[in-house]
Amino acid sequence: MPGTKRKAPPCLSHQEVFRLVKQKKIHLAEELFKHAQELSAGNDDRLLNYCSGEGGAMKQNLQRSIDTFWTPDPAASILEPSSLDAAHLKAMCPRRILEMQRRARRQAPAAASIEGQVLVKTTRGFKRMRDIEIGKKQPRKSSSKDQVLLFDHFGRQAEVVFRPRCGLWRLRDFFEVLTACRQNSTLSGAEPSSAPEGGVRIPRQEVGWRAMVDSGVAKSAKQFSELTVGETSSAAAELRFGIGCGSLQWHPGAKVDEWIEAMPKDPAFESDSLANTTAEEKLVRLWAKGHVEDRHWLAFLRVLEECQHVVQQTKGFRVDKGVLCVTSSKGRATCHKSASAVSFGLLSAQASDAEAKVNASRQQKGLPSRMLMLGNNNSGAHRPQMPRSFYDKPAAAIKDA
Repeated sequence: MPGTKRKAPPCLSHQEVFRLVKQKKIHLAEELFKHAQELSAGNDDRLLNYCSGEGGAMKQNLQRSIDTFWTPDPAASILEPSSLDAAHLKAMCPRRILEMQRRARRQAPAAASIEGQVLVKTTRGFKRMRDIEIGKKQPRKSSSKDQVLLFDHFGRQAEVVFRPRCGLWRLRDFFEVLTACRQNSTLSGAEPSSAPEGGVRIPRQEVGWRAMVDSGVAKSAKQFSELTVGETSSAAAELRFGIGCGSLQWHPGAKVDEWIEAMPKDPAFESDSLANTTAEEKLVRLWAKGHVEDRHWLAFLRVLEECQHVVQQTKGFRVDKGVLCVTSSKGRATCHKSASAVSFGLLSAQASDAEAKVNASRQQKGLPSRMLMLGNNNSGAHRPQMPRSFYDKPAAAIKDA
């Protein structure tokens, strides 16, 4: 009847299919689809509805879904860390702290550029903006090929969401990231942000200041060499943590590089800020503030890789084989998942199953389940959307599930 809402047929969740695939040791889509047909013959259509696409045929991406189930998920490995992560799970020893402090003080000299390439998306595809190479002299007058792109929350937006190593996000992990940043010439002088939510503060270099002047966002049109210490400090870029998504409220002292000595002495240096967060939500978000340069993003992503953090999503750009492909404009920013074209619910099936075991163990000990921040159920419990052909059928031909 017109206006009657049709019920979706019963369907298994991603987590239930994951358990079935593991239990039956299914590796091929044809094998899973055949098993679904056998269950359907016994009046159980839930698995068949999960595996079917348009016209009742097998989904085209079913094999990709099965491959995802068998691919180790960093979120699930958080709950079952390997022996290689044993040292990362333990408290940092005094000798290691001293070594990290020496590295932080012995930062790389500031440089005008890093290796890489920047492409900008246009209506006709991607256009090369410029090549970035070590040792390449920057021209005094900027041209279209040497234009530095700036990202800011009021302009061209950009952000990164990453999963911290072993699901731990402590002051210690932040300390390691800052130390690694200072070994990169593009991020030389990086230090903690004084913002309430925390972040990484990146000193401005000459090539970035020229870009700010050319874009009309600089407070003055002075030459970089003519700026005072205060003007140079106020021109710094920042990668801010998202509130409730990796924020660390730790503020540096008034002295230069005082954080190098003070941070390891903080009582919360080894405290995990994500301890009460479910495995699939152990994420850290960083967003651009104060006109972050394109080369800052390239360098910072390499720092995350060096520290063994896994990027889950980028906004406003994506990186492909060392090339920064800018997809955002001042009016619109697009999101890009990293190395996967499947849904987040399917990706989270392994983590959701591991989290269920952890919650069962916590309940046996009289402890409450870990709270979900992004919904009332984990993403692995989601069910795939039915194909459009189901909604095109006449109402009389649809079984009342």
